[in-house]
Amino acid sequence: MQSQVRVSVGLALLALLVHVYMKTMAQGEESLVQLGAVTTSSIALWLFALNATSVRVRYSNADNDTPQQVVQSLLSRAPATLWLQGLAPATTYRLHVELLDETTTHVVYAKDMAASTLSDDVSAPVSFAFGSCTMAIPLLYDLVGFGSNLDYIASVVSPAFMLLLGDQVYADIDIPTRATDALYQATVQDPSYKALTQSTPIFSMYDDHEIFNNWNQGEDDPLYTERVRLFHVYFGQRNPKPLRDGDHYYAWQAGAASFFMLDVRKYASPKTMVDGPTKTKLGAVQKRHLLAWLLAAKTPFKFMVSPMSELLF
Repeated sequence: MQSQVRVSVGLALLALLVHVYMKTMAQGEESLVQLGAVTTSSIALWLFALNATSVRVRYSNADNDTPQQVVQSLLSRAPATLWLQGLAPATTYRLHVELLDETTTHVVYAKDMAASTLSDDVSAPVSFAFGSCTMAIPLLYDLVGFGSNLDYIASVVSPAFMLLLGDQVYADIDIPTRATDALYQATVQDPSYKALTQSTPIFSMYDDHEIFNNWNQGEDDPLYTERVRLFHVYFGQRNPKPLRDGDHYYAWQAGAASFFMLDVRKYASPKTMVDGPTKTKLGAVQKRHLLAWLLAAKTPFKFMVSPMSELLF
């Protein structure tokens, strides 16, 4: 009898934890304005508002009294990314962002923030942070969150930008299976992520856990297509334009350093393939772009950025 009671209590507790977890994962309806990448002449704003049909941004140079600029654009989808273009390098801008319902002219959400463009001076110093593997622990997220230090990085370290190097979500262990969109929503709504992305520009790339643990099935895998699409919606569209249409790898300059963000999953040879000159992590085209970038970049420092610590080009 006692064992039956223990089993019943255990099942009830498990059901409660699953309910709490699913309730948390189902949240994420709060409107958001977050930063994406910045360049020497542009700032990316990532916008999430289910009830907004347009965005209006008022911005000006934070260091002087230059006239305020206004950009307004329709939102054809949510989330969306708006790029502020034609900005001065190494300049901080004050931004007032409004998400609007055009049918009622109602302001759905408003956010004041600041962002700085990168320097184009190859002698200018640059600071950045990097990390990966953010995980919402199933069943415990409502109690412990991500348990990350992203808010500390944003408020204390205060780098020029942050590199998010894969495993922003762990789609392969989510409950229920493949509820990936809800997991991304929980991620971008997390207090640590909001603290970071509302003050610090981010550059990102996916790794295996956005798809499946140790994924190596090739770009024609339907699971890859589905889950990389979600990565693009929540993170990838914030990045600079890829060096090849339809791909994810890209490059940028920040003062004395040039960066090349590698995609080490899409074109990777099967792990079972015998080692040899044709085995690759990057594929032939990405490798050519990488070598061309190494020759063309004029900065003293060049960073090849990868979600993996070991590479076989």
